[in-house]
Amino acid sequence: MPRIRELVEAVPWRVIQRLRTYRNEMESYLGNVVGNGPAPSAVQVSPVPTAAPVAVAVAAPVRPEPPFLGHMDMPASPAELNGQLWIRVYGWLASKKPIESVELVTGEQVIRCTQVAREDVRNLHGTAYPYVTGFSHEIDGASLRGQRELRLLVRAMGPDGAENASCERVHPLPPDYDTRYDACLADRRYKDDFVREHLVCPMCLASVQMTDEAVRCGACGETYRLRNGRPVMLTSKIIDESAIVDTPNVSGWGYDTKLLEILRRNPNGMFLDAGAGLRPVYYRNVVNVEIAPYWTTDVIASGEFLPFRAESFDGVFSVAVMEHVPNFFKYAENILRVMKKGGVLFCTVPFLQPEHGYPNHYYNMTHEGLLNIFRGKVNILEAGFIDPAHHPMNTLKWFLDIYTAALTEPVTRSSFRGMTIGQLNDLSPDAMAQLIQRHQLLPSEYRKIANASYLIATKR
Repeated sequence: MPRIRELVEAVPWRVIQRLRTYRNEMESYLGNVVGNGPAPSAVQVSPVPTAAPVAVAVAAPVRPEPPFLGHMDMPASPAELNGQLWIRVYGWLASKKPIESVELVTGEQVIRCTQVAREDVRNLHGTAYPYVTGFSHEIDGASLRGQRELRLLVRAMGPDGAENASCERVHPLPPDYDTRYDACLADRRYKDDFVREHLVCPMCLASVQMTDEAVRCGACGETYRLRNGRPVMLTSKIIDESAIVDTPNVSGWGYDTKLLEILRRNPNGMFLDAGAGLRPVYYRNVVNVEIAPYWTTDVIASGEFLPFRAESFDGVFSVAVMEHVPNFFKYAENILRVMKKGGVLFCTVPFLQPEHGYPNHYYNMTHEGLLNIFRGKVNILEAGFIDPAHHPMNTLKWFLDIYTAALTEPVTRSSFRGMTIGQLNDLSPDAMAQLIQRHQLLPSEYRKIANASYLIATKR
């Protein structure tokens, strides 16, 4: 019996929860059949009339809430484990019991994680699970050399030392992980040498001294820390003006054919990706600048305060970045400042796109607006639209996907999905007004695709 108890207690909660779900679904199904199904045919054994059947309501079984919830946002898939120099572990835990600390268990190591605020989770689950925390940690990629998988367990510990919540993830590693890691390390060292030579203080643009511990500016006295060997060129002023916040959102896209052609034509050039996101390919001649510490980030900095000498780069890439920047004119001035005369600028911005914060989305602009930002400062070689990414059909589908999902009533959602494009086009103003009146949308989704917005204010 003690052995059986040990085995039962070792079963993860989510397995028990899944078994209970199957049991409850079966009980619900049997209850419906017994309580509401047709009476089976049988021989009448008594001629005595019976009373009219009484309908018996069978209550649906109440599924018990799990004592905790948890999710690991990063790493999300094995595709993220392609030899990077470090792996960011990021996610959240929500519990009915107090959470005092968060531990990461990987291999034989037990590491205390940094706890971060997760208001998104609190807003969604805070009523049922009052104790919510995010967690963040970075694992040295070198520790995975020679391994076949990455096994992660994150657990929340209560004041009494008890485990009050947990989540785990197991990802296989590619067979050539070690080779990929060595290649990434060589590329990082090559770019580190370039960064050391061209790095300046983002506050005063004076030269800096970079050591293995920190980056120091002798002119204004600012000191910048390193994170996994990468300079974090942020101050409280920069963080405030650039509205930088920690976020679970991940922006990650590959380069399109036009960007790849620019790199192909300039194999010996050094380029800046100003707002790179998480790049699926780590290019040796592209310095990735981001406010988020993705593994492909080479320098953590704001695009409005780029920490590089004037005319450092042979070209600059800005791929769907300016809509997320509070002061995009200042951002544009900075990317031009650090680019050599005759250098190549590749810039894309959204026009008709829903709100998509990473974590914030401030502006969209027309094609003419994009040209106006750089008017008189660059010689335009090409300007236009790249299919299929920029095609209007993507716009229509994106808006319709959000609109359909935002409808709060399933019947209304089904009816709307059944409309043809012709029926929608043919709606009169009155019919459109009636349709809008019937369509109740989730406020959080309404704002993403609203036709316009307004404010009323008084001057300070």
